[in-house]
Amino acid sequence: MLPKTTPFATLLRNERRAAGLTQADLAERASISVRGLQHLEAGDASPTQATLRALAGALGLPIEERRRFEAAASAGRGEFPSDLSPTPSPRAGHHAPRTPQIPAELTPLVGREQELRALRQLLPRTRLLTLTGTGGCGKTRLALHLAYNIASEFDGVWLVELAAVNQPDMVLRAVAQAGGVSEEPGQRLISPCLEVLRQRRLLLLLDNCEHLLDTCASLTDTLLRSCPQLTILATSREPLGIEGEHPWRVPSLTVPATNSWNLSHQEQYGAVELFVQRAAVMQPGFVLTERNAPAVAEICRRLDGIPLALELAAARLRALGVEQLRDRLSDQFSLLTSGNRAAPPRQQTLRATLDWSYRLLDDHERQVLACLAVFSGRTSLEAVEAVSCGPEVPVSQVLGLLARLVDRSLVVSETPADGPSRYHLLETVRQYALEHLEASGRDSAARARHAVHYVALAEQAEPELTCASQIEWLERLEIERENLRSALTWTVSSGNVELGLRLASGLLWWWITRGHRLEGLDWLRRLLTLPGQVEPHWRLKALHAAGTLAWIQGFQQEARTFYAECLSISQQCGDHAHSALALDGLGRVAIALGEPAQGRAHEDASLAIQRSVGNHHATGYVFFFLGSAALAEDAIEDASLQYHASLEEFRLAQDRFGQANALRALGDVARRKGDLVGAREREKQSLALAGVLGNLEGVTLALDVLGAVAMDARDYSAARAYFAEGLVHLRDLGARSRISDSLEWFAVLAEAEGQTERAARLVGAAAVGRESSGVSAPVSRPRTAAIHLKSLSSPTDARAWREGRTLSLADAVTYALDGRLPAPPPPISL
Repeated sequence: MLPKTTPFATLLRNERRAAGLTQADLAERASISVRGLQHLEAGDASPTQATLRALAGALGLPIEERRRFEAAASAGRGEFPSDLSPTPSPRAGHHAPRTPQIPAELTPLVGREQELRALRQLLPRTRLLTLTGTGGCGKTRLALHLAYNIASEFDGVWLVELAAVNQPDMVLRAVAQAGGVSEEPGQRLISPCLEVLRQRRLLLLLDNCEHLLDTCASLTDTLLRSCPQLTILATSREPLGIEGEHPWRVPSLTVPATNSWNLSHQEQYGAVELFVQRAAVMQPGFVLTERNAPAVAEICRRLDGIPLALELAAARLRALGVEQLRDRLSDQFSLLTSGNRAAPPRQQTLRATLDWSYRLLDDHERQVLACLAVFSGRTSLEAVEAVSCGPEVPVSQVLGLLARLVDRSLVVSETPADGPSRYHLLETVRQYALEHLEASGRDSAARARHAVHYVALAEQAEPELTCASQIEWLERLEIERENLRSALTWTVSSGNVELGLRLASGLLWWWITRGHRLEGLDWLRRLLTLPGQVEPHWRLKALHAAGTLAWIQGFQQEARTFYAECLSISQQCGDHAHSALALDGLGRVAIALGEPAQGRAHEDASLAIQRSVGNHHATGYVFFFLGSAALAEDAIEDASLQYHASLEEFRLAQDRFGQANALRALGDVARRKGDLVGAREREKQSLALAGVLGNLEGVTLALDVLGAVAMDARDYSAARAYFAEGLVHLRDLGARSRISDSLEWFAVLAEAEGQTERAARLVGAAAVGRESSGVSAPVSRPRTAAIHLKSLSSPTDARAWREGRTLSLADAVTYALDGRLPAPPPPISL
């Protein structure tokens, strides 16, 4: 038996202490018994070759030190030979770890390849890298993985876990403990720590700094200034805020944008990959399929791709199917509670991790966070100031409080290169904040301020939507789309009818231009039927907007009802402006219903009023529909004059939407006159304007006329391409009534090419589509009516027409685009 002074026993003991390991830790890593390790360190036993290799591997010794380790085991008694001496420390009892203290990973890190590449490139260029992010986003896991993989580039890694440290004066002790630095009697602990850290190139990992932020910041600053070889990697829900720090926000895992995505691209979405991996543990045999993929995508999206939330959700698959899990996510905080028992308490439930952050906020920060819960999606600083301010939080303080919430990773700030910053809450944080808002009893007041702000935005935008700045304002409203909808929802649910009518009608030209027409009409229908006191002006404005949206979608009788009520009330109130608008609307309806004489009478009456007030925008539309009335009576020259007058008024109003309409109408007139070159030029001008405005429906109208021009030139291939491009846009927009119009253009094209059965089938499909939408058939396409009449005299065409009426709208679109009909149902076996 070897005496207790053996070189190996002493070297083993020193190496273990230098690594910051207890005897139990090293024994577990080397898969030997604690008693056996104690005998080795006491010199009571000699190691076997297998034990030597296990110990060297557990200590992470490089090749040269493994040789010294093995030589010591066979060196016999006596003092250390010079080449076997352990690496000296700056002071007896102070040993810097040579090997990483990073715990081994129990599961692979998923979906972080891009982040790891970025961090590995960044770390050599900074001495203080702080990973920030909301609770549960994976800061600690990413930092540990990074530290483990770069440990060989340093003389050692100290892992300082601060989550369980509650007192500021314990932070330095935690650092010392991680480095195996003992406190000397009568000496401040910082001195031996600095002495050790100055001597070696070390990586210090400070994990979970947010609850001891000031102390961590002060200590980090001292260590970096005193130890030039030291690099610090920190994790915190907010930056330390000291000179030289490089904060790096850890993003959520990537999620599919929609429920429809290519399963072969699963690895592109880290959230899906993580969820599927954890789900397979909870439900052996679980795989992603076409059937469950939509539910998985929605779960990942609703949980914001937050790793902790995804792992907690996957744990519920012990008892639930994936679709059941998705359906129960409305109450995330009750559902996501079965965490890893070995994890810190704050990471065992979704609520606990957010409670940890919430406790660090002061009262004003909590109020602003709660108010942010009423927003849907991203919003502006001005909106946050309008909604969050109050008696306790003046508007002048909101920016500073918002910046603190951004720093604490509770609010996400995004600043595009060419625009102002936008702010939002992750959905999990929003639900948590909403609970606190509702518990405080301030939710009604916050939602009212939210609605008032967006009414003011809509009314500010309204005059801009028909002049030179309309593109800018259309984009501003599009960005705020979800908040506009949220505000409308609140006005309906709270019975604040007047505020809702102001908002829905103020958005009229946005509803029209951006293809949200049916949605706008639905809001106005609901609000106009609700009881409540409304000033006549706002009701008139809403009636006109509802009539316009009904008319433009082909609901002519409903539009006539709205316009008639608007005319009646405006005449009673002496509101001449709304009388003129109502008369214009009634004229449009009459023209659409095949009553051009009545339409012209209404438009003439409207024109007299509009000219007296100098409203170029409204006057442009009166001339436009006078042109439509003339066209309905085949008065081509008169129609041309009216459309030119309309174009001039729109140019005076700087209304590009109106100009696009007038140019399209003039192109159609040129086509009817046989000027195909002029028609094509006008339509392309209209197409360009509509495209710039983002008005896809305007684009489709111009494409239809370009298709008709190509047909007149007998260029049927070009006509088909124009019609197809327009129909695809209409399908994407869900514009059912306009899809029927497009199907009729395809029918006319088929008839011109001698495909009478196809033409009859398309006419039948268009008719049933229009009937199901409650839309009046246009009277401006006699060639379509001729196809229908012709089909009645041909048994084959008549059968095709009936077949067309059995097609769903989706099948009819497919048939128009590529000629494919749905497969017949299988025969019923008896």
